[in-house]
Amino acid sequence: MKLSELAAQSGVSTSTLKHWIRVGILPPGQLRNKTTAVYDQHHVDRALLILLMREDFRASVSDIRALTSLIDAEDTDTLEVMNACQAFALGTPSDIADAPELAPFRERAHELMRRRDWRGTRGRRSGRSPTRCGRHRGSGSTTTSTC
Repeated sequence: MKLSELAAQSGVSTSTLKHWIRVGILPPGQLRNKTTAVYDQHHVDRALLILLMREDFRASVSDIRALTSLIDAEDTDTLEVMNACQAFALGTPSDIADAPELAPFRERAHELMRRRDWRGTRGRRSGRSPTRCGRHRGSGSTTTSTC
């Protein structure tokens, strides 16, 4: 889809979308030629996520970039993304996860994960689709998990 279609589907103006691409919180489209890029559903989903973060949480560009970079990083496990989404939504400091006084709670969470055989890492497990925060690609390949 063209930028104008992305704007229509996401409800965000083309000038705002261009700004988000310039500041690095919305990935650029696939270049078709020197002046035209093509966008897909991932761009619509990301624009909606950014819009939610800006309007509902009054997030700065740097806060949005930090969270979306973590979401996009291939070496970030699911639990780390979930923790970051929760910290973002609650407005808690990012270093709270390492607080020594919270060690018993971390251990309890890891014990529950072990019991459920949930590793908190990306990749396919027997018969289940992987889940990533803020991403949806068509039917059945990756499910949306809003943070």
